[in-house]
Amino acid sequence: LKMQTNYKERMKIEYDELCERIEKLYKILSDWYAENLDFEPACPLYLLEKQLEAMQEYKNILEERNYFEKAWQ
Repeated sequence: LKMQTNYKERMKIEYDELCERIEKLYKILSDWYAENLDFEPACPLYLLEKQLEAMQEYKNILEERNYFEKAWQ
């Protein structure tokens, strides 16, 4: 059961989860470049790179929103 949260708390949770996902995808890409992946991705490299770029852009947007919203320090 999720606890009721206000939009600022949800924004902070979303930001934290996004940062974690960015780190994981970055690790996958780094391992791919080093030819050190322990699995074979089904999608092409460029698609994962585009996904990482989009995630980083979204992270920047959340950080900019936080400048105004003061959802976290």
